[in-house]
Amino acid sequence: MDLGREYPVDQIRLLPVEPDNFEILGLKSFPRAWTLELAKDPAFTEISWRFQMPKTNLVGYPGRCAVVIPSFGHRGRYLRLTTQELWGRADRIGFALAELQAYSGDENVAGGKVVTASDVAADADPAEWSPACLVDGFTSRHRLVELPEYLDLIDKRGRLEAESQFLTQHKAGILDQASRVLIVGGVTFGTVLVFGWAWLLVRQRTVRQRAVTELRDQIARDLHDDIGSNLGGIVLLSEIGSRHSSDPRTRADFSAIKEAADETSASMRDIVWLIQRGNTGLRDLVTKMRQSTQAILGDKEISLVVEPPGFRDRQLSLLFRRHVFFAFKETLNNVRRHAAATSVEVRITIGPRHLDFSVRDNGAGFDLQPAVEPGHGLGNLMRRASRLHGNCQLESRPGQGTLVLFKAPMKSRSR
Repeated sequence: MDLGREYPVDQIRLLPVEPDNFEILGLKSFPRAWTLELAKDPAFTEISWRFQMPKTNLVGYPGRCAVVIPSFGHRGRYLRLTTQELWGRADRIGFALAELQAYSGDENVAGGKVVTASDVAADADPAEWSPACLVDGFTSRHRLVELPEYLDLIDKRGRLEAESQFLTQHKAGILDQASRVLIVGGVTFGTVLVFGWAWLLVRQRTVRQRAVTELRDQIARDLHDDIGSNLGGIVLLSEIGSRHSSDPRTRADFSAIKEAADETSASMRDIVWLIQRGNTGLRDLVTKMRQSTQAILGDKEISLVVEPPGFRDRQLSLLFRRHVFFAFKETLNNVRRHAAATSVEVRITIGPRHLDFSVRDNGAGFDLQPAVEPGHGLGNLMRRASRLHGNCQLESRPGQGTLVLFKAPMKSRSR
C-alpha cells in the first residue's frame, strides 16, 4: 500500500471478512504466520518498523473483531503485509481481508490509497474483491463508522427516543379523551370505539415488539464491536508481552490473560449470535456448529458429515438453538481437554422432526460409572437434552475412545 506521502503511523488495523458461504470457512481465517512492515521506499530497503506474528492460532478465526497492531508513531509511506501458511479446504486455499487501515493520530491515512497484491483469486468478483476494496471504507457487509460519526448517531437516537416518548404520552391523552366520548356517545358509538381500541392495542404491541427487536440488535452490535475489539487487542498484547518477557511467571500471567480473553471473546460471539434477529433457522445453526468444530478441534484430524447435505431450512426457537449449540460445544471441549485424541468424527443428522449429533474420538476414554470426574460436564449434556425432551447417550471404555450421541426433537414443547 502506498500512503501517498510519509506519515507517523500510530496504529494498523486488520478487519477480517464475514462470508455467508459456510463451505469456504478457511478464507475468513488469518494465516498461521504473517508480517507487517512500514518503509520509506517502495523497495522496502529502508524499513522503519516491522511486526511479525509467529506461527500461532491466536487469530485463526477473529470473527468480526478488528486486529489492532500498535506501531508507536514510526514513520513511513509504504505498508506491506506478507502471509505464510494460509488456511483453507481442498482447493480453496487463500486469505481474504475486508479492510486495511493505518492511523496517524485519529485519521485513517490508508483510505482510498493505492493497493497492489502479489496474487488475486481468478474467480473473484472485481467489484467486491479487488485490492482497491481494502481501502474503500467498507467491511464485507457494512460501512465503517469513525468515532465522531458514531457519537452523532447515538445523539440522534436519543432525540428520536425522546420524540417517541412524547408521542406515546400524546397518544395516551387521545385515548383518555376517546374513553370519555365512549361514555357520553351511547352503546352504538361505544361499540365502534371498543373495536378501535382493540386495534390500537394490537398496533401498539406490534410497534413495541419491533422497537425491542431493533434495540436488541443494536445492543448486540455495540457489544460485539466495542467489547470484541478490546478483547482482540488484549489477546494480541498479551501474546506480544508473553513473547518478549524473560520472567517465567510474567509469561504465565500473560498466557492466562490471553486464554481468559480468548474464552470470553468466543462466549460473547456465541451470545451475540443467539440474540440477534433474522437468519435464526436450522441452516444457521448447522453453520455455527461447523465453525465451532474447526475452531475448537483445529489441531486434530476432523471428519464432519451433515446428513442430508441439502436439508430444508426452518425456523427454530431460541431455547432449542441455545441448548443444542451449547451441548455441541461442551462435547467438543470435552474432547479437546480430556480425550487426548488425534482424530474426531462428527456427524449431524437432520430428520423431519429431530436433530441429532454424534461425536466419536479415538482418545483415552473413561469408565462410565457414577464415579466419573465432574470435569467432563456429562451432567450438563443430560440436563440440556432433558430440557428439549430429548436424550443423550454415551459409550466409552478406557483406552477405546468415547462416543456421544445427542438427540433433540425440533417441534417438542421445551421446558
